[in-house]
Amino acid sequence: GFTAPYTVTVSVTDKDSEVGSRTFDVSVFPPNPTLTAPADQWANEGDLESSSHLGPFTESGLPNGHTWTVSVDWGDQSPEETFTTTVQGDLGYRSHTYADNGLYLVTVRVMDDTPFHGSDEKSFYVTAHNVAPSALVLSLGDATVNMGETATLTGSFFDPGVRDTHTLLMNWG
Repeated sequence: GFTAPYTVTVSVTDKDSEVGSRTFDVSVFPPNPTLTAPADQWANEGDLESSSHLGPFTESGLPNGHTWTVSVDWGDQSPEETFTTTVQGDLGYRSHTYADNGLYLVTVRVMDDTPFHGSDEKSFYVTAHNVAPSALVLSLGDATVNMGETATLTGSFFDPGVRDTHTLLMNWG
């Protein structure tokens, strides 16, 4: 990890052998973490099982046992996800559900627990594919309707793309 302050003394001697000195503390911090961005990925809109690989990270000079805070901006204006790890390496997979199809820029940031808070961030794209609505289930109620009367239909369907709009076309034959 970072090294507790070293006490450094600088002395200067002039031509008349007079010495002036100054003492100060210097802390040594490790390099920032290095995060490797994963390849671009894909998901289906509304898919609760969708997961994205976040990539690996290392930080030379800082051993495992320190705490790194990882934040993920999923690129869809949902709240940023944050978690911690005490082991360098692969950050694994995290689940996220996209409400609609589209191209999303995901940004992952790793920050160490040193007083300097060294960090690195990388981005990759997730393409969320559109998913067709499920089959429409309709009920006419009483199947006999007299001419000139109103027929009432009830029904439902499900679309995992909760932001999609829909149009129902009915062919009465």
